[in-house]
Amino acid sequence: MSNIKRNILGTIAGFSLIFMNNSNVTKSVNQLFLRINNGENLNSISILVSGIVQDLLLGISLCGICVLLFFTISLLKDIVLYKNENN
Repeated sequence: MSNIKRNILGTIAGFSLIFMNNSNVTKSVNQLFLRINNGENLNSISILVSGIVQDLLLGISLCGICVLLFFTISLLKDIVLYKNENN
């Protein structure tokens, strides 16, 4: 039963990593890219930092998908094993 609890927590963690990309950080980075595309004069450091942050957010989202898949599959496997043991 403890494996099932762990896998439920892992699934929740995966969802939270994925939906973290809707945060204010992502919105501000996207606004900065819109300003860059509109031709506003911004220094190259802010462009570099915004690119790095956007890549990090994409990496966090991809990690969230991997975590979500791993723990969801483990959760389903443990539920099936738990049901088979109790029958």
